[in-house]
Amino acid sequence: MKKLLQHCWQAISLFTLILIGFAACKSADKPSEATANDSTHAIAGVLKCPVDSSLPYVPHMWVKSSIAAQNEALYGYLANILATQLSSGTETDSFYFPIAEFRGMIDYFKNINNLQFAYISLITYGSGAPSYVPANLNGKLGFLFTPFTGPTTKSYYLLPENAASFDPVNYQLPAATAGAWITNYGRAIKILDPLLDSLDPGNYPNGLIGGDPATISNTMQVSYYVSDLVELEKEIDYQATLHNTVNGVKAFFSAFPLQAEGTKNAYGNRLYVQFEFTTDITPASHTVFYIDKTSNFCKRIRQKPHYVLNTLGFDNGSLCPPSCN
Repeated sequence: MKKLLQHCWQAISLFTLILIGFAACKSADKPSEATANDSTHAIAGVLKCPVDSSLPYVPHMWVKSSIAAQNEALYGYLANILATQLSSGTETDSFYFPIAEFRGMIDYFKNINNLQFAYISLITYGSGAPSYVPANLNGKLGFLFTPFTGPTTKSYYLLPENAASFDPVNYQLPAATAGAWITNYGRAIKILDPLLDSLDPGNYPNGLIGGDPATISNTMQVSYYVSDLVELEKEIDYQATLHNTVNGVKAFFSAFPLQAEGTKNAYGNRLYVQFEFTTDITPASHTVFYIDKTSNFCKRIRQKPHYVLNTLGFDNGSLCPPSCN
């Protein structure tokens, strides 16, 4: 089964476009990145670009272009598996949020006292959906935003697409509905054998910390530092000084690739959400906007990934499993 999936990944990667995104990505996949102590950045492995410490640091949630594109394309395999549960139609691939809505959510979260983390919970839409949820999403993949203030005080927010602003009252989903949708998703990924067969049980990150084989699962949630989300706001403001307008954020479902046979394969075929800036070159075009195409990008300092919930290895989040709250 794994050999078949590896061949599938190799075929898909040949057709991958060169993009760049804001994504959850393994730090090992980001070669030649400078840190605050580096004086130059390698460009194409040959030339070097002098670092200018007066420029804003690159946000933690930036990821290399080829990896962003590759992982978005690899989601297609998982989407086909998930779609087998649907009576008709195809699985969801992305959601679009206007910048006022997305920034409004970040502003709301950062003003919650002592809030350090927020996370997204993956869901399967079901009964009890708010009126702003299109009927054709029933049974399909989605996600909820949760500011983590403690295991007994969780609140869940379901952002509609194309909203003019963030409404913390009307966009908060009842805990019972959120719990049912999270359970629906968890049940789905447990009964779909290909989603489990594609994971490497020999790597503990695919199960809870401790390595219990019974906890092997595809991704249930992704945790983020709120400070990393705030960095996105600062990046939007910085791009405005360069006359680059960020109109929105598009959240793509993505998947990490399988590695070559015989090599470490900790997160292969794990599902996650990848956030990308967009700009409306034409009205409502929602074209992905890449910060590495802007002036002086190569001179900006890249930041090292940091720990999230005691797990290191991702630039802008930590997958559950292994780190769950």
